[in-house]
Formats: sequence, C-alpha cells, structure tokens
Amino acid sequence: MEGTRENVRAAMKRYDDDRSRTLDLGEFTQMVRDLLEQQMAIEDAAADAAVAATPGLSPTSAAGSAVKYARAVGRDSPGAY
Repeated sequence: MEGTRENVRAAMKRYDDDRSRTLDLGEFTQMVRDLLEQQMAIEDAAADAAVAATPGLSPTSAAGSAVKYARAVGRDSPGAY
C-alpha cells in the first residue's frame, strides 16, 4: 500500500472502526489480512493464467499445481528449486 494521503485516509475510513484516529491491534490486523488476501488473489490469478497459457497443462493436474506453486513463491518454473 502506497502511503499517499488519499490511501491513508481511505484506510482509516475503512479500518478505524471506533473513529479514534488510530488503528488498534484488531483494526490493524484486519487491514493486513485484507491486504494479504488481495495480494494472494492477484498471485493466484497470475498463476492460473500461466497454467492456462501452457499447452497440455490443466490447473488441476499435478504439473499444473506445481507451476502454480512455483509462480506463487516467485520461481519461474518448478525446476527452479
């Protein structure tokens, strides 16, 4: 998350439930969970696209799963370990 004034204001509006102008641990934790879920969804979509673009791979096959995992952990291919 980029720390622009607009982003900070939007985050505070969304997560500062008690309007204390600070994020307590619970509010901060929820914000981090939401950001991680968004990032994981982006990475899953990219991995699904990589598998779909690879001839002969199915997203549910063992090879397709290996490619998706490799993409998720930042590797170019399963053999890059």
